[in-house]
Amino acid sequence: MGKLMVLRSDHPDWVKVVCPYNDEWIDTFKATIPGAARRPVYDPLSEKKFAYWLVLASYLNELATLFEAHFPGEDIESDIEATENTRDSGGNPFVLVFSTCPQGKRRDLYIALIKIFHPDAGGSEAAAALLNQAYRQENKP
Repeated sequence: MGKLMVLRSDHPDWVKVVCPYNDEWIDTFKATIPGAARRPVYDPLSEKKFAYWLVLASYLNELATLFEAHFPGEDIESDIEATENTRDSGGNPFVLVFSTCPQGKRRDLYIALIKIFHPDAGGSEAAAALLNQAYRQENKP
């Protein structure tokens, strides 16, 4: 079996994921990690040869669960600390939304979402409160 690796990438919000090809793994991986949170990277010498995945670091816990399920007992090589780049959403779906949005676009995203979820716009007080909480949490200085 090939190596299992989760490594830092050039961008702090993303990690490199290297693992052996396995149809079942790929299907589960794609079903678990949303398309916007994963990117295939191909060998620069051959555009058709797959090299590794880039995955948003906020999905490290999901990756660990997937590795455990599909490659039990295999060692995972990593240069990332266990608590690094993970976010506890506390059940708030907006935390993940903001954590995956580039910092410079979060205010625009917040404005668009509050126009939908604010009680005056037909949303609920609970949804607006969760949105406000997530926006404050992900924009702490």
